[in-house]
Amino acid sequence: MAEEQTLYSQDRTWKVTMTAYKKKLFVYNSIGTDATVYHWEKTHRFLFFGSKSDWVERKANQIKIRNMYTGNISGVFPKQRGTHVQEEIGNNVSYWQTKQISVGTLTVSLNLGSGSISPGASGAPPLNPTIDLDSVSGIIGVQIGSEWIGGSVDLS
Repeated sequence: MAEEQTLYSQDRTWKVTMTAYKKKLFVYNSIGTDATVYHWEKTHRFLFFGSKSDWVERKANQIKIRNMYTGNISGVFPKQRGTHVQEEIGNNVSYWQTKQISVGTLTVSLNLGSGSISPGASGAPPLNPTIDLDSVSGIIGVQIGSEWIGGSVDLS
């Protein structure tokens, strides 16, 4: 599997870009996957009175992401290796992400749809300031009308 993948609808007028990522900044760390949906459209230029065709971000009926994280999931001593599964669904959206983040000494899961924040992979905030997850594998499905476009991304 790749860290990035682009898939197209059968008629090639829709495309979905999928990415697996891990970001480390001073006190902020995140690992997860995301998907963005585009439609091929004729766009208008105002000043030159012409038109061109280009990919435009458009909403899909549904974006479903299921991530499996691997690493030290307990976040406390003694560390325990294992996996954690996280699944989220976004309805009527053009972009969706599912991720684990840590800020300072707290690791949480974010749900974009409900805006809810819950404890990280182990169910309790870890005592260390970083996410100790090695990899993420994501399966992503996008529904556009009656068609499903799906694929997977992986970051090891």
